[in-house]
Amino acid sequence: MYEEKIPWIDGTPLGIKVRKIELVPTHMHENILEIVFCLKGSIKFAYGYEEFTLMEGEFISVDKDAHFLQQENEDNVCISFYLNLEWFVSQHPYITGLLFVCEATKQSARPYPSYYHKQLKGILLSFLFYLSKQKCLAGSVAGSDPGMLIRGAAQVIEIFIQHFDIVFYYNPDLRLKSEMMERNRHMMVYLQKHATEKLTLELIAKKFNLSKAYVSEFLSMFEVGFRKSLSYIRANHSEKLLLETDLNIMDISEACGFSDPKYYYRAFKEWYKCTPRQFRVRYRDKMAADSKEEELDLTEVDDSLNEMMQKHYLELFLQ
Repeated sequence: MYEEKIPWIDGTPLGIKVRKIELVPTHMHENILEIVFCLKGSIKFAYGYEEFTLMEGEFISVDKDAHFLQQENEDNVCISFYLNLEWFVSQHPYITGLLFVCEATKQSARPYPSYYHKQLKGILLSFLFYLSKQKCLAGSVAGSDPGMLIRGAAQVIEIFIQHFDIVFYYNPDLRLKSEMMERNRHMMVYLQKHATEKLTLELIAKKFNLSKAYVSEFLSMFEVGFRKSLSYIRANHSEKLLLETDLNIMDISEACGFSDPKYYYRAFKEWYKCTPRQFRVRYRDKMAADSKEEELDLTEVDDSLNEMMQKHYLELFLQ
């Protein structure tokens, strides 16, 4: 599988890549949150068997899913922001086990733009503006203040945790006390780590010193519930095996913790809107292709960046 080289900024949890894209083959990240931002033209972005056309100013996040990018038109500029989630584990011990969904595009099934989409967009543009003024060349930030970038990255992570956790995607009106959200997140991390094992509500209840009835009712408040959460995590784990091995569906089902291939097939189709085989064919096709992208310095996109900054400012204050 294509391995993306990330130009990390020294001393920070942030990496930024500016490029013109013809095709970025199918790839995956481990413990990294990527935000794909279209600065100019339009870009096609595919993950989870969905495809979005990102227009100028739109962006989308991806964490554990296999994904690829390709041009919608030749005159495009795409910027990927990468955040190293392990950097934030001391403050958010559960963060590498969370799943995020941020689809800042008119094609999203959820309302856009929200206040938090705009806030996030402002921070991303500020990263670029700041680094362009430091004459950032190919990831070098000589003369810049790492502390400013670290604080900005922490703001982005906080916005994702508070507003783009996958539980809010499925239950936008969810309002719970912070300790209840923390409990759910620790449970989700546990499910992530032990998804391939035989898990039951009784085991979860025992692990967290709670009753089975309480755990069942508690998780149902998050819309998805225990069984659907576990089926999603297992189906998500299967992506790597579908793409990197030739294992058959029965073997993949067993390796991911499903008791029967029929359950795996049903769960995968429910979450991905396609069969495992369809997913394998589509994403492997792009995985086998050569990367066709041209990396740029921020200084080369100053005009587009300044125009985007002005437009964002006007959208914020003249609506």
